[in-house]
Amino acid sequence: MHELGILDEFLKRPHQEVRDLAGQVCQDMVAGAAFIRLPTHCRVLALLPQWDSLDLVTEQTRRYSTFHLDM
Repeated sequence: MHELGILDEFLKRPHQEVRDLAGQVCQDMVAGAAFIRLPTHCRVLALLPQWDSLDLVTEQTRRYSTFHLDM
C-alpha cells in the first residue's frame, strides 16, 4: 500500500494490527514473526475485511481515466 501511495488512507479504515505472531506446539510456545522489527514503512500486519480494502483500491483507481475494473 505504501508503494501505491495509499498507505495512510488504508490505515484510516477500521482494522486490527498484529505486531507479532506466536504459536503453540503441544505444550511449547514457538516464536513466529515480529513485524515490529522489519525495516518497512508499516511495522504491523493490518487485518481488515476484504471488501474494505477492495473498496479503497476501487476508489483510488477512479483517479486514472484509462483504468478499467471488471467486477
